[in-house]
This record gives sequence, structure tokens and C-alpha cells, in this order.
Amino acid sequence: MAENNSINHETKVLGRLKIEVQFQRGTGGQVLIWAPSETNKYNSIVKSDDGFWDCIFARLYSSVEEANKAYNNFSSEEQIDSMMSRCGFGRSGCQIT
Repeated sequence: MAENNSINHETKVLGRLKIEVQFQRGTGGQVLIWAPSETNKYNSIVKSDDGFWDCIFARLYSSVEEANKAYNNFSSEEQIDSMMSRCGFGRSGCQIT
């Protein structure tokens, strides 16, 4: 039986954000968070080909299981906004006082 080497992905929408997991058996996976370009309040890593979405978060995982677990742990737009603010990914950046 031949091994399936195709890249798989799932996407879910949480409020204004899209969360995507991409994975390939034997190589691991990645989780991406996308925000609409028009209203994005975070620094972006890259824009989608159509220019409508900004990638605001990307993380690589060494296994498909880890990537899927991280993807499943994202449950709300508010949770992601909180994570992004705490981590200093906002356009204003982190200020240490």
C-alpha cells in the first residue's frame, strides 16, 4: 500500500478570524491564523494571494497530532485576540514600563 503524501488542511472561522491547520503525514504540520486585511489590527507575516487576508500567526509542529491539537485548542476570536495582545503582536508593539 502506498503512503499518502498529500498535504491536508482544515479551516474554521472564529468571528472575523480564520484558523487553518495544514499537515502531511510523516513531516508534521502548521497552524496559521488569518485576519481580514481591511480591519487587521496586528502585524502580518504575509498576505494571501488575493490580498484579502493577512497571516498574523504561524507555528510549525513536528507531528500531525501536535498541529491538530493546537488547531483544536483555538475556540474563540476573543481567545486569539487575548493571546496576540499578551504576546505583543499588535501594531503598537510591547512597551515595557
